[in-house]
Amino acid sequence: MTALSLDCSLGHESGATFSDLVAAEAPDPASDAAMAEFTNLVAECLAKLEPPQREILALRSPQNRSYDEIAQILGINVGTVKSRIARARANLLRLLSEACPEFGDEAKPSDWFESRRATDWVRLVCA
Repeated sequence: MTALSLDCSLGHESGATFSDLVAAEAPDPASDAAMAEFTNLVAECLAKLEPPQREILALRSPQNRSYDEIAQILGINVGTVKSRIARARANLLRLLSEACPEFGDEAKPSDWFESRRATDWVRLVCA
């Protein structure tokens, strides 16, 4: 039986290696860097929103509050909560699009995310 390195090429014409086929739980450094860059971008864009818009997004996504809970906290009706969240998300998407043209009108927000990012951000930006 012959042992092969995980860095051994899969073929003469391909630059892929055996290690490319091995699933790993830990993200690679490039994914970590992309995630950090994207997280910073979202934070910068969130900071540009008006405080009420930041607040309502924070109540909905990171805190995972229901529309009813948000309505009670803010003293407004559920319909108003939904419209304010929609407006805040639209403004956040606009700011992201201005900061990065690849997030523009032609791109679907779900295309911006790797599966790891989607867990944390799609709900905030797209849902």
